[in-house]
Amino acid sequence: MEAVCAVALDLDIHPYVKGRLRLQRRQDDSGGILLGTAEGPAVHITGFKRLAGSSLRQAADVAGPGLIGFYRVQAPGMTTLQPEEEQLWRQILPQGRSVFLLIQVIDGIGTAAQVWTREDDGPLTQEKISLLDEATPPATAAQPAAVAVQRLRIKFPTPPKWVPAATAVLFTLVASAWCYQEIKPAAPPPALALELQARDSEITAIWEQSSVPAEQLQSASLLVTEDGKEKTIDLTRRYSPKGRLILRPTGRDVILTLNVQYRGVAPLSNTAIYVGFRPGRPMAPRTPDPAKKRAS
Repeated sequence: MEAVCAVALDLDIHPYVKGRLRLQRRQDDSGGILLGTAEGPAVHITGFKRLAGSSLRQAADVAGPGLIGFYRVQAPGMTTLQPEEEQLWRQILPQGRSVFLLIQVIDGIGTAAQVWTREDDGPLTQEKISLLDEATPPATAAQPAAVAVQRLRIKFPTPPKWVPAATAVLFTLVASAWCYQEIKPAAPPPALALELQARDSEITAIWEQSSVPAEQLQSASLLVTEDGKEKTIDLTRRYSPKGRLILRPTGRDVILTLNVQYRGVAPLSNTAIYVGFRPGRPMAPRTPDPAKKRAS
């Protein structure tokens, strides 16, 4: 890899994208492409797509002019940009300004990133940025919820001498057990995850809800925004905590917002963004082979 120099970068990451990048996990395929625009020295990252390294070229072709770079989660033995990664980067994006993000994960949260940027076939420049919001303190590893136990000290009178010793012991044990009060931790609040997968002319919205409330489901809907135009899809009758929905967008920039409401529970909502989608031709249906049909 070529020598790099540290300079101040004009890099803007959409808050939603920054939040999602913070949640990337350290896995073999924790990486993907970055979507956005470059205006002079400024780079704006407005979307991303997670995928395995073997499909980077194919995903880059689908992204088209919306491709602005690549990202990867730091892994043991790969704590910096690898020569093969730089070579692939230069091959796929030989012209214009582009970036490569290496996300550093601490206690399961992406707290910072090493950023390499390049103009055309020029040398690389490097800077370290924070992925945490200014008002958000560094996250720590979640500790298992402890069971709180309240103990009340009560002084019991000395039992009369005529009470047998066994009866006195039993009396003390029963009274002590009555004074222990166990407080169970509250159930975790519901959470809603939403991600997008693109293939040919289709985008698949995939969601998964955890901690499903016992209350009745009142409504579920998907708000679809394409190039500023909005439409709402009612999912109330077919909604399940784990599901998917296939869409055929006609615009380049697609924003999906899933809203779920249970009776007496705070509404759930999550948004996923796909920037630079290129609608393709729908896949032609397969025509059955008459010869195979006769043979069967």
